[in-house]
Amino acid sequence: MPFLASALRQAALAAPRVTALVTSRAALDYAEWFAAAESRASRDSAARGGRIALQLVDPLEALIAMAAYDLLGCNVFLIGGETPRAESERRLEALGITLCVSDASDRAPAWRTPDEALGPAVAPGEAGIALFTSGTSGLPKAAQHTWESLAAGVRISERESGSRWLLTYGVTRFAGLQVMLQSVLNRGTLAIPSATDAATVLTLSQSARVDSISATPTFWRKLIAGAEPGQLERLPLRQITLGGEIVDEGVLGALRRLYPSARITHLYASTEMGVCLSVRDGRPGFPSRLLEANDLPVDLEMRDGHLWVRSHRRMRGYVGQPALAGEWFDTCDRVELRGDRVYFLGRDGDVINVGGSKVYPAAVERELLRVPGVREVRVFGTRSSMVGEIVSADVVAEPGADIEALKARLVAQGAATLEPHQRPRLVRFVAALPISDAHKIIRAQEASG
Repeated sequence: MPFLASALRQAALAAPRVTALVTSRAALDYAEWFAAAESRASRDSAARGGRIALQLVDPLEALIAMAAYDLLGCNVFLIGGETPRAESERRLEALGITLCVSDASDRAPAWRTPDEALGPAVAPGEAGIALFTSGTSGLPKAAQHTWESLAAGVRISERESGSRWLLTYGVTRFAGLQVMLQSVLNRGTLAIPSATDAATVLTLSQSARVDSISATPTFWRKLIAGAEPGQLERLPLRQITLGGEIVDEGVLGALRRLYPSARITHLYASTEMGVCLSVRDGRPGFPSRLLEANDLPVDLEMRDGHLWVRSHRRMRGYVGQPALAGEWFDTCDRVELRGDRVYFLGRDGDVINVGGSKVYPAAVERELLRVPGVREVRVFGTRSSMVGEIVSADVVAEPGADIEALKARLVAQGAATLEPHQRPRLVRFVAALPISDAHKIIRAQEASG
């Protein structure tokens, strides 16, 4: 039996009444989840062995469908429910996929009749899951995985057994699937909030007795800022996992103060290479000895300031594109060795070029977040005819803050801690920052006014 469906069947037999999935309006135990997947597979049997796109807004339906099409030996292309229809159609046309299952007709092509072509049939042993990259450098690519490669980084242990995870990522993203598999393979419970505001998240977390949360630093900052006094401390968290963005001392320190007995882990992972490393020593970055380690499932190298990865957890390749050359993969993440530590600086595409000098937004944000009265900050490049780009910052102030006084403190902080080319030349106070559906800050370059 295929991997995901087999894991669900085993859980349904061993722990049928354990709650597997819970939202604010519904819950499924393992027996119900597997039965729903079997029912859907029977209904949609015409899709057996085909290439099929899946775009479901309802996360429970999406998870049922994933297991159903795994039973049918399909190669499933996951598209986020929030993706606009035109973008969905563009992706599917580029890959020659004519069958898409959707519960939102205005966002994606609807289910086509079975007699229409399904696209190239899936070869024996090649069924799996294709995940789309962010598309920051063009049309999003489809990274072909198997359920086994996606599950390769999951911890299965007595300690993890029965954990109650909060799902903060979309179920169609690599990070979301990691959390789902972590829960399923340890026969735990997955709590899925209907929205990402602090009130909704914390209400569900408390009712579902969540004890483990995986989220980006941006998500944690918003949660901490939006929580009522004492509300976060009441969560009995024993596992906190950070990923998706650079992890700094500020968010690590805040979480350690809130949850002194929890295990805090930050992961480095990518859609293409899977989980590459995890760090639990409470410091940003990772120990440089990992660059020389030969007892890890993943090999790491620094080349010209980039982190390169060689991994057995990697994707098969990008669908419809030539095979990757060689085993090593350039992550396009910039890193720097300082003493016995390797620190992440930022993505290639985020670097701001100020008159030939490189500025890493995360480094500037780290300093500005130290200023009292600053709740959130986004640093990005604005085009300039004089120097190519200048550094700009959007700032979310704490409620009731004196904006003029706060602006003066930001200028003083920049003068004291940043080089001249790093200092923001444009500062805007905004109500909220632009956040992607992956709960990461969006730093697209903007034109100057």
